[in-house]
Amino acid sequence: MYSDNVLHGVGVEAINFVRDNLALILRYAALLAGVETALWIAIPPAGDLVVTGLSVFLGAAFAVTLHRRILSDETGFPPEADARLLLFIAAIIAQSIVIIFLGASVTAVVMVSAAAVSSPGLASLIALIAGMLVLPALLWFAARTILFFPHIAVTLARSVRLSGVWEMSRGLVLPIILRLMVFVVATIGLYAVLALFLPDGVEPLPLLGRIATSPAYFVQSLAAYLISACFVALASLIYRRAVSDLQVQALPADDA
Repeated sequence: MYSDNVLHGVGVEAINFVRDNLALILRYAALLAGVETALWIAIPPAGDLVVTGLSVFLGAAFAVTLHRRILSDETGFPPEADARLLLFIAAIIAQSIVIIFLGASVTAVVMVSAAAVSSPGLASLIALIAGMLVLPALLWFAARTILFFPHIAVTLARSVRLSGVWEMSRGLVLPIILRLMVFVVATIGLYAVLALFLPDGVEPLPLLGRIATSPAYFVQSLAAYLISACFVALASLIYRRAVSDLQVQALPADDA
């Protein structure tokens, strides 16, 4: 379906995009991280769900901006709040629901197994097996849906066809998974380094406590946006290469 080397070097290309546009990305990320931090300080702990919802909206605006910068001539920030942005947010929510469901299913299996067996060693083995089963499922699902996001970001809402994009990813599952794993491992490493310098957490606190811990919250939010930029660039470049490769293959032999 695809050329053998269609994704060769795409991970490096994604990192290079972030590096070459780092000043711009940092400016966007710092602005949005500052807004998130201000919201976190201003809204009481009981309203953390509101903060989460607003964070999803800001994260979607950030991602859509970068997708469009890579794939189209739309470079404005913030992006126009049109139907595409709403579809993008809906896709994030839908993907998150599936991931949460898979994680909750594994947790339920582990808890039931732990209660049903008397041996801690057997319970641990069941937990390990469950984890080994769900991880490939999560990676497969991520690989099959990663192209949804750049497609939605740059396609007119009435022209979005997720079924076609789902089929587009079929022949790229393993290459995408391998690249996602590299990025995920790098992300874990970055957060491990941050954990050495930041407080243990930013738990719900009274107003003065939130103000005192706001620098840590800002740094974590900024890091999340920078990491997101890498994944967004990876998704956009995979999408661009896949579309380009299919277009070339569709050309008559003389034109190709």
